[in-house]
Amino acid sequence: MHIKIKNKWVSLILALIVSVALYVYIIQPIILTIRYRHSMEKDFRHYLWVLNDSVQLDSSLWPDTLFAVTGSVRETDQYYNYNLEGRVVVHIFEYPNLNPLNTNTIKFNHLYDFPSFEHMYGSIFNEDIDTWPVYYVKDHLPFHHTLQVGFNKNAQLKEIKNTDNSKVYLGTLNKMLLSNAESEPLALFDFHKVPGNVLIAFYSTKSKFLIILITSERTPLDERAIHYLKLE
Repeated sequence: MHIKIKNKWVSLILALIVSVALYVYIIQPIILTIRYRHSMEKDFRHYLWVLNDSVQLDSSLWPDTLFAVTGSVRETDQYYNYNLEGRVVVHIFEYPNLNPLNTNTIKFNHLYDFPSFEHMYGSIFNEDIDTWPVYYVKDHLPFHHTLQVGFNKNAQLKEIKNTDNSKVYLGTLNKMLLSNAESEPLALFDFHKVPGNVLIAFYSTKSKFLIILITSERTPLDERAIHYLKLE
């Protein structure tokens, strides 16, 4: 009798362990993926205001320039990319929890020692696109209107613009990390597939804060790349 009761408890405990494991490693990730997934947007005008009027969208690979723009949107963040003529791409990132942010309050660390970045419950972009930065972003983004930016130690970046509402860098780097005031890693950019220079702009308006990356597949970028943007 005691053996049967003992076996019953062992079976219940094993069943509980299996149930918890299934929830943690299978069910919960699926729920979080559905809950925090980005929706695809085709509103190509959404960030056109930050591009110079002379900029032309690439129509060589698509029947209409509308298809040269893609947007991934959810409540916590937005990511748009604009494919321009000459295989230049403008990547625009907005985090509502940072709107508006004074660029003078951003803390930059140019000698950042990157820890392992946990992105189990987050989204990954551009893994299969050569020449584009791979972008990891967590599901929860508690920036609380504070931002710390870390660049890898060997990054070769030159500041080409520094005003009250914009800071712009040009050069080569491996990684860039976005963190909050508690140094909690929230988003990571991996540039190992990006050829040549990258332009990185931190830009504030009265109502928005944007992080803008410009990459080029063919022509190396120089300081003139800033003219793709309309930074007031």
